[in-house]
Amino acid sequence: MQELHRVIYHMATRAESEVITIYHIDKSAKAQSLSESGKLYAGFPIRVEIAGCEDRVDVRRPARIVDFAAALKRKVSALNLRPLLRPGLAAAAVILVGLALMLNTPTAKAVTIEQICRAIMNVKNVHIRTFLDRDPTEPMEELWVSKTLKVQQTKRKGELSLLDIPNEAIAGFWGLVPFSDLSALPEDAKLYPVAPNGPEAAGETEIYDWTWTEKTHRGSVVFNKWRFFIEPETNRPRRTEFYQKLPEDNEYALISWMIVEYWTDSQMQEALIQDSSL
Repeated sequence: MQELHRVIYHMATRAESEVITIYHIDKSAKAQSLSESGKLYAGFPIRVEIAGCEDRVDVRRPARIVDFAAALKRKVSALNLRPLLRPGLAAAAVILVGLALMLNTPTAKAVTIEQICRAIMNVKNVHIRTFLDRDPTEPMEELWVSKTLKVQQTKRKGELSLLDIPNEAIAGFWGLVPFSDLSALPEDAKLYPVAPNGPEAAGETEIYDWTWTEKTHRGSVVFNKWRFFIEPETNRPRRTEFYQKLPEDNEYALISWMIVEYWTDSQMQEALIQDSSL
């Protein structure tokens, strides 16, 4: 960095320089190794134009791609700056590329727990299956909720119960969030994104972990983790997973998970009729 600073300072103070070097960020430039092309900026999305100070430089027209290695030899030989100019310009080009990529990279959207809860509350029809890690083949509970049909149906241990609620709204998070009231959230609860590293990495899914601690009746501490698999467009969870860890444990253990489906009115009505007839 000190060497780069000296190079840039030297270039800035050379007001009488006869060399004008223009760098153009070119996203379509083909990356090549230095040995293949012989060009100083091979491998970088840069096109370089060199002109004398007497030339008129029109920044609005596309720059011609020049053989920078040959041009650099001619100019540097005249200025006797060969040991300093080549590495300095290469380092400066790397900084320019880094700034360009940083400025052109879209800012990641940070989802909050309030946004997830709001998305759940706006759902009209949902089907949720809950599984326990000790019995992953069959759901421990199956839940159908329809706000438009004003029906909530639950199946647990083979028993089916249908609840018709014509005069009250079906509210709540249906277990998709570990707390029914956001005002009662633990102070140490944190939501942060997780990089996908499994089968979900290929899908359009964002993963967030929500962690908090709680004390048992014996006074010991339990570490909890609730994992959301979120639809980026809607902030609705497609899957949730619940993990726990004791202080002496190195890793979290999976306790249960939920698989969530969002249906239309006709899909929900058909499912309710089919399950009620069994």
